[in-house]
Amino acid sequence: MTFLATSYPSWKQREAVRTSTLSKRWKYVRTFTPNLVFDDFCFWFIKENLWKQVGDYVAREIHLRGFVRSFGFEVRHYGIVAALLRSWITELVMRNVQDVSLLLNSSDEHNVLPDCLFTCKSLVHFKFSIGGIVSLELPATIYFSNLKTLNLRNVRFLNEHSTNQLFSSCPVLEDLTLNDCRWSDFQLINICAPKLLRLTIFERVHFRYTNPSLMAAG
Repeated sequence: MTFLATSYPSWKQREAVRTSTLSKRWKYVRTFTPNLVFDDFCFWFIKENLWKQVGDYVAREIHLRGFVRSFGFEVRHYGIVAALLRSWITELVMRNVQDVSLLLNSSDEHNVLPDCLFTCKSLVHFKFSIGGIVSLELPATIYFSNLKTLNLRNVRFLNEHSTNQLFSSCPVLEDLTLNDCRWSDFQLINICAPKLLRLTIFERVHFRYTNPSLMAAG
């Protein structure tokens, strides 16, 4: 069974896979494409008992590349095992990933994202959207030195101190979106991002920001 991943531009990945199947000489030509996107279209025919094979395939595609510019995993029809997701992201951090987009089904696990993600120096854009509410346990150390875009949806924050640390540890953050997040019993969310240009919040929460350059808040 062959699992195909699309990429941006998607036709390049498809052509690379086709070429790889035609000649052993070009077996690894697809590994030169630094952009990986796995979506529902790739895996619509997969039964849940075969998801370990999918996990192994995704891990292999990451491992074959010395550098991954962007990674997207947008599969809403099946739940993903958190351990698989953590292992993929750990490998991506080691490969200096710049853009990560995760659109997933619901998960009952708290520790969905690995600690190393929260100190990733190469990460510029991060989107995390999940079908049901997932509790996010944040590590003690958080610092995104190059993160410019952060988009979170259906995340439950458990600790007020670490959550405020998250929103105060992105010195070049320009665009922050919080959609249907949960804040436990938080009294105040403090956002300290001197470069922030756009702030979008889809929920009722009291927040404080001090940034005259802010263009939009919703």
